[in-house]
Amino acid sequence: MILAVLKDAEIRQEKDKLISLWLKRLKDLAYEVDNVLDEFSFEWLILTQQSNSISSKMAHKIKDINEKIDKIEKDMKMFNFKVGDVNDHFKNDLDRETNARLDNSQIFGREKEKSMLIDTLIGSSNKEFLSVIPIVGIGSLGKITLAKTVYNDESIIAYFDKRTWICMSDNFSVSRLIK
Repeated sequence: MILAVLKDAEIRQEKDKLISLWLKRLKDLAYEVDNVLDEFSFEWLILTQQSNSISSKMAHKIKDINEKIDKIEKDMKMFNFKVGDVNDHFKNDLDRETNARLDNSQIFGREKEKSMLIDTLIGSSNKEFLSVIPIVGIGSLGKITLAKTVYNDESIIAYFDKRTWICMSDNFSVSRLIK
């Protein structure tokens, strides 16, 4: 259901700026949720070593996210999104995922993440060994765009003699990947 709503929202955002703003708020919230979950996992690991209580700061963050989710859900109902077949949406994304070309005019933010990835790739002490750096997260957060900006960065192009673009989805095939 969530993917179908996102599909409808992405189509309608071209004509409706309110929907475009709603999608931006949703993506911002997804980043925030991801960050809080990372913090929570780290804090949980520390606390299980020291005690059995979660900090009030973390509890407040989770409560704040729940309130934001409620607000986004309320707004979603106001827009009356269609819940249809999402398979067409994934077919249209195939070229976007498997092609490393990128329109730089559509990239906003993520400079910190881009720099970290480039530093990790170029900072590797031994160029002879291959590195795999997974970029994971929920859909529509810009993982592919981030990977493409790194792949097409001038310092990466200059550093590596050969580069290969591979994008794997949930239903990837190892034999197809090797080809």
